[in-house]
Amino acid sequence: PFVSFYTNDAVFDCCWSEERENILITAGGDGSIIMWDVNHPMPIFHFEQHQQECVSVDWNAHVRCAYT
Repeated sequence: PFVSFYTNDAVFDCCWSEERENILITAGGDGSIIMWDVNHPMPIFHFEQHQQECVSVDWNAHVRCAYT
């Protein structure tokens, strides 16, 4: 299956969840971090904490339901 999502700017990085195969997070050129579920067209969470680009994102190695 092919899934696409709309973002406001470039996506610099993405990382799939090891806990849930349908969940991923993306790091965006607008400074946002977005959590997606491939089964739904809208973001699960949309965080806008950065003033500039967010160039990488990864799941926390110790708490797998969190990301850094």
